[in-house]
Amino acid sequence: MDDDHGDTNNAATLLPIAQWKTGVTDGRGDVDTFRIDMVGQAAVEIRSSGRTDTVGNLKDSSGRLIATDDDTGAGLNFRITADLDPGVYFLEVEDYFGTPDGNYAVAIQLAASGDHAETHQAATLLRLVTAQELEGVSPETLLSTAGRLAQNDTDMFRIDVLHDSTPVTIRSAGNTDTVGELYSADDSGLTLLEQDDDSGRMWNFQIETVLDRGVHYVRVTGDNDTGSYRILAVAHDQPEEASATP
Repeated sequence: MDDDHGDTNNAATLLPIAQWKTGVTDGRGDVDTFRIDMVGQAAVEIRSSGRTDTVGNLKDSSGRLIATDDDTGAGLNFRITADLDPGVYFLEVEDYFGTPDGNYAVAIQLAASGDHAETHQAATLLRLVTAQELEGVSPETLLSTAGRLAQNDTDMFRIDVLHDSTPVTIRSAGNTDTVGELYSADDSGLTLLEQDDDSGRMWNFQIETVLDRGVHYVRVTGDNDTGSYRILAVAHDQPEEASATP
């Protein structure tokens, strides 16, 4: 039987966010390796399904073991949760009993993160991605940062803008009804620039504006709602006079 997924990092199969990949063990100590590309920070959940007793090992690009699991998932399946920074990771899937022709499936999805502070002094850095990055990465959730809102909760994010007159879109995604507030910052504190509730898809906010160079903050709250969400900030192509600004 041909090996459906490589045993090494160099031969790993790409595992996209929220897409199941099927595999078959060959009963000879087979290890299937999957590559996970994280462009944005996120809490993730990686799990297997099926009747095969699978073991999952999550490693970083240097080979350091981050997490391992055998039977935390349903039945004999593994389930791994981890907070991952941007980078390349590898998931090794093994069959605990070495079952010939053992079928399984594996997937990774964004989980809820509750690590974002409520004050701008401790805000999470939200990387301002470029429009070119957005076009070249699919699914878009790979570029997003995940969050979770509890009752009366607030999450603060910091955006560093490098050039004057930068067109920016900041938007949330998910099933939670979120409100976004955009602030500028100076020595006297924060100044509200924009606020939006439902301009995005479903109950998500979307703020489209032009920002000058400096530090800005985004406050995310739930509009009488709680749950997980994702947030993305995109810098679009700048005018020629703006791109020439040092």
